[in-house]
Amino acid sequence: MDFRTQVPFYFQDFEISHKDAILMIGSCFVENLGNKLQTYKFDTELNPFGILFNPYSIANSLNRIINLKFYTEADLFFHNEMYHSWDHHSVFSGVNIEEVLENINSKIKIAHQHLINSSTLFITFGSAFTYLHKPLYTPVANCHKVEANKFVKKLYEPEELYDLYKQLFYDLQFFNPKLNIVLTVSPVRHIKDGFMENNVSKGILFQLIYKLLGTFKQSFYFPSYEIVIDELRDYRFFGKDLIHPNEQAIDYIWEQFGKNYFNDETIQINKNIDEIFRDKNHKPFNIYSEGHKKFLLSLDKKIENFNTKYPHIPF
Repeated sequence: MDFRTQVPFYFQDFEISHKDAILMIGSCFVENLGNKLQTYKFDTELNPFGILFNPYSIANSLNRIINLKFYTEADLFFHNEMYHSWDHHSVFSGVNIEEVLENINSKIKIAHQHLINSSTLFITFGSAFTYLHKPLYTPVANCHKVEANKFVKKLYEPEELYDLYKQLFYDLQFFNPKLNIVLTVSPVRHIKDGFMENNVSKGILFQLIYKLLGTFKQSFYFPSYEIVIDELRDYRFFGKDLIHPNEQAIDYIWEQFGKNYFNDETIQINKNIDEIFRDKNHKPFNIYSEGHKKFLLSLDKKIENFNTKYPHIPF
C-alpha cells in the first residue's frame, strides 16, 4: 500500500551536470537549492540582487543584468543611517554609499557574464503581491522597514505578469540562445498576507508559469511546491515557524531534484564529494597518532584523484 501522493516529474530529457553554469534568482527557497548546488561544486551564481519574492522585482533584476544597467547614487536612499536600494535585499545596504554601489554593480557584472555562459536559469517565485512606493507608485523588492504608510500593496494579475515575462523570455533567448529556464513556486506560505490571499497569490504564480511553459519550449517546471504540500504534507517537515521547510524537507527536495535532473556521472561525482566532505569533517581521537596521519594522507590522495579526474570542478 502507498500512503502518500507521489508528485510526477515532467521534462525528463532535461539534465544538469557539473559542466553547466547556473544562475539562480528569486525567493528564500531558491537559496536552499542554490546552497546545495554550491556545496556540491556546481558552477552556481546565487541571487545577485539578494532574495526577491515578487515577479516584477525578479524580472527587473534580470533585465538589468542582461543590459548591464548599473546603479548610481540617485538610485539609492538614506534611511536608519544606511543607504539602501529599492531593488535589492537589505544584505546590500550599508553606511558607505560608494561601497554599497560597488557591491551592487560588481554583482551585476558577475551575473551578466555568468548568464552569458549559463545553460540553466532558475527562477523561484514567492508571492504575486508587491508594494508600490508612493508618490510614484514604483514597485519595490524590499521596504527596508520604511513606514508602512509610504506604500500601497498590489496583487499582480496573471495577464499583467505574462506580458512582462513573455518579453523577458524573448530577451533572455536572444541574449543566450542555449539557456534553459526552470520555473518553480516557493513552498513557503506568505500567510502574513492572509491564508486566502496566500492561496490566491500562489494560484496567480501557477497561472503565469503554466502559460510560459506553453509558450517557450526551453522553459521547464520543478514541482518544489507540490513536493512539500502533497508529498511531505506534515508539520514535522517545517521549521519552528511552521512556514519554512526544515533541513529534512530541503534534503528530500534535493534528493528528488537529483533523481530527476542528474545523470549517472553527476550522481557519482556527488557521492565522491560527499565522501571527501565526510572525511574532512572527521574528528580524530588523537591528532598525533599514526592512524590519523595515514588518514590525512589518504584524504589528500582522494582530493588529488578527484581533481585529476574532474579538473573542471574546483575543490
